[in-house]
Amino acid sequence: AEEGEETISLTRAQVIAIQEAIPTLKDARERCLLGLLAYSSMRREELLALRWENIDFKSNTFEIKEALVYPRSRPTFKATKTKSGKRIFPMDIRLREILLSCRKENGLIVCNDEGGPFTIHGYQKLWKTLSEHIELYGMTAINFRTTFATMAIASGVDIRTTQALMGHSDPKMTLKVYTKVEQT
Repeated sequence: AEEGEETISLTRAQVIAIQEAIPTLKDARERCLLGLLAYSSMRREELLALRWENIDFKSNTFEIKEALVYPRSRPTFKATKTKSGKRIFPMDIRLREILLSCRKENGLIVCNDEGGPFTIHGYQKLWKTLSEHIELYGMTAINFRTTFATMAIASGVDIRTTQALMGHSDPKMTLKVYTKVEQT
């Protein structure tokens, strides 16, 4: 998202409906993908690069260390978008349960059938299939990120904490681009 672009956030009712539907998903990849989007502020490229080794179930945290990008349409691992993008994120107990339900020892959490990274086409196909299994209200990964920031600010989380959770270098980015006035 860039300044001036409007990214829609989900309503509280939509978020609750999605969160309640996640455990009903039969496909582990779908549960993990949607759980991570619904309970964190991860960028799509960070989520697709997240590995089981980055999850600490004892401290209920996970470390965001890299991103999966698609130069020339090929999946490529690289550092996070900014230095601030590398962060340790607290894991909600509901996300913990979702991840435990499909836990593996190592490798990518959301991966293709061979255990490797999704191509952009493979990810789009997974998202399309997911949206056939659960109502996503026409939203994509970026809308979940916008929703996270908007709800954090509306719930009284200070801007510096929200900025850190989002992986932003500058709080202005968090306020200008990601937080929307919540309509109630």
